[in-house]
Amino acid sequence: MKLGATACCALFVLAGSAAGAAHGQTAIQQAIEARDRGAIFESIEILEREGAAAPAEVRVEQAINAYYLGRYQQARGILAGVLADPAANQALRNRAVAWVLRINRQQLIRLQRKPFNLSAAFGAGSDSNANNALDVRIVDDFEPLPGGAAAERQSDSYAFYRLAAGYAAQPADAGNLDGYPFVYRWTGSVSHYGRQFSEVDAWDAQYTRLAGALAFRKHRKWAGSVNLSVLDYRLDSERLLAFGSAGLSYRRLMRPVNLGVQTTFQRLDYKRAAWSARTGNRVRVQLFVEGPLAPGHTFRAGIEPQRFRAGDESRSYRGFRAQLLHAWQGRDWRLHSRLIYEKNKYEAEETGFGGIAGPDFGVGVEPGFIGIDLGAADERRDKRLRLSVNLVRPLTRRLDLSLAVQYMNWDSTLNQRALSKRQADVSVRYRF
Repeated sequence: MKLGATACCALFVLAGSAAGAAHGQTAIQQAIEARDRGAIFESIEILEREGAAAPAEVRVEQAINAYYLGRYQQARGILAGVLADPAANQALRNRAVAWVLRINRQQLIRLQRKPFNLSAAFGAGSDSNANNALDVRIVDDFEPLPGGAAAERQSDSYAFYRLAAGYAAQPADAGNLDGYPFVYRWTGSVSHYGRQFSEVDAWDAQYTRLAGALAFRKHRKWAGSVNLSVLDYRLDSERLLAFGSAGLSYRRLMRPVNLGVQTTFQRLDYKRAAWSARTGNRVRVQLFVEGPLAPGHTFRAGIEPQRFRAGDESRSYRGFRAQLLHAWQGRDWRLHSRLIYEKNKYEAEETGFGGIAGPDFGVGVEPGFIGIDLGAADERRDKRLRLSVNLVRPLTRRLDLSLAVQYMNWDSTLNQRALSKRQADVSVRYRF
């Protein structure tokens, strides 16, 4: 059976080569076409037919194939032979030099990349809604709010810390046999975050998060990833929230932009009785487009329908979320920004009182919520706008200075549901 499979592959390659020859393609053109569609080893086989004394043009393409397979020494040796070949013209020599520089740069990046990393960040900031102590960069859309007995919203300053340890593995000689996918990168991390408010002591927070990602890539064709995340969130040492998510994404590598789809499943479990109705599952499907805007600038825009099914059906909702992400890499600064707009409609539940129970019937989940509002509860619609900007300046090779600003406006057709949040913090981050 193995012999038969080998024969079939050989016939396929020969048929592809015959088709290329029928269209008047040279061996180099056939090899480039095979490489562009991800079949690196097919490209290598085509070029090897030229023999040991292949012309310099063929050897440059062989070096490029070796580069894409991570075989930097082999690629550099081939290009050195091209530069020493008196038959190579000046244009070909310039191309060989350009690829040598690219290989050296990529090899330096790989040598500097360490598999294990430790980082620590310490900082201070100010929050206009100090009752909410969850770091929104982790769970950006499930913002826990105090129960009915909590104090009114108030501004406060705070100090925080973030400790993280991570591991990243990337194959040194990644195989891409005949264009089939392979594992491109695996990452795992554990982080712990703590925040200490100056006056709102009841809402000091800490959480631990585990995250992992497995990335796949097909050479210049498509890319995919699988992501897992688990969060244990506590207030005053009392476990409040267990959060878990799993995601799968697919990205079609194109020019000038990439197109992709991402599916995410999330499980949210609040432990406090007053918030138990917010326990549930959510599914999101995001369609996105991403690519470079200009040198140093990249963007990603996406829209995602979502559905949250709560344990209490009156808290279930469906809607959509649109977001725009932008990143800028300068000589001395890095900038990351994100704009999110979300709109959801809550489901209603009939009660024995001859009316409709609102999403928070009988429970004052947010400060300032007084009484029970049965009017137009079945028409509850929430809108939320969030903007976050993070500016980073490397001070040394290991030390970074970071400024983060966040703004959120949350509005609802249900009375007493308007909420705005402004937060700014400055931190220094050291990588061990």
